[in-house]
Amino acid sequence: MYHERSGILEEVDKAEEVDLSSEALQIWQSAINANPELEKIIENLPKVVYATREHQPTTRDPEGVLVYLRTENGIDALAWIDKEGNSVTQSQSRILRMAKCSIDTPPLPRHPQHYELVARGAELIAEQTKIVVATLGNKLSIATRVYDRLMAYVQNIRKNTPLLAMETKWKNLELAIEEISQYPLKQNAIANLNQKLKAGINDKELADLVISLREQNELCVINSDKQYGVQIICSMEIFSGIN
Repeated sequence: MYHERSGILEEVDKAEEVDLSSEALQIWQSAINANPELEKIIENLPKVVYATREHQPTTRDPEGVLVYLRTENGIDALAWIDKEGNSVTQSQSRILRMAKCSIDTPPLPRHPQHYELVARGAELIAEQTKIVVATLGNKLSIATRVYDRLMAYVQNIRKNTPLLAMETKWKNLELAIEEISQYPLKQNAIANLNQKLKAGINDKELADLVISLREQNELCVINSDKQYGVQIICSMEIFSGIN
């Protein structure tokens, strides 16, 4: 939720097809490059940590709480809950941008509604993930783009060179594609794949990369032990003073 230099979020080219994880990773890298001490400080913060900062509300951007959670399927999600316990928006990029602050932003005391609103955010995310299958995400997400490319590639191979499609490599590729459709990509995999897609990687190279990532257990977040509910990672209150 932190960036070192004012304007970091605005530096992201909105015309680029960059998914939220890639944008968040860019913010993180920019922050620790500007202030290397932050990396150790932030990584050592406990779960469920919170902060409060000043916010002048508007009709579109009301006071409330921003919550960062992880679902039982290992999918990261953001929620913005207003003072009445309503969801302000489901736009993950909008919530991420609302969390920005500088290193010298003064903290405020915890708001009396803090725990109530954070709990409401967790409830809403849990409800939404029961209804919406969001692993692949929108059509511009890295997972969706990789999945679509590889599905088309496999279908083309099956049609034009069916003997090649019988090799062990293709079975491994099909398993990788299945995992991408069912589980969220790991953060390093997202960054790696996003970089290669931007560089113009061809279908064969993309298939080889995905197979390699899966063999190294670096492709998807696959939970062998089912977890129930959502995990609260951290939260930020945005209020115009404590009332």
